[in-house]
Amino acid sequence: MGIYLGVFSITPVVWYKDIQKLWRVYRQEMLIALLGLTLLIVGGLGAELFKGGFQLFVGLLFHHDFILFFAEKVRVAIEEFSELLGETLILYAAFLFLKKRYRRRQLFDSYLSQT
Repeated sequence: MGIYLGVFSITPVVWYKDIQKLWRVYRQEMLIALLGLTLLIVGGLGAELFKGGFQLFVGLLFHHDFILFFAEKVRVAIEEFSELLGETLILYAAFLFLKKRYRRRQLFDSYLSQT
């Protein structure tokens, strides 16, 4: 887990100017990608961090093995859903970026062919 935190903390520092330019030109796509990244991290890491506390809390409320089993399955389902939703949003933002970039390229090529 330490390597992931290192990569996520160093990436903006190394590519600050590139990220700043992307933010200016492709703000909507960057916001969607950041939302997806947040869901991915919070959903995956957050659900794992709260696993012990969640089991303890549900164990204090209910004493049936089936309810404990079902609650754990619901927690895992929520974790996996948020990870997949985050990945889907990142992929959607990437396709929006490519679509906008392709349209700009077509406009530039049509402008050059007219002159």
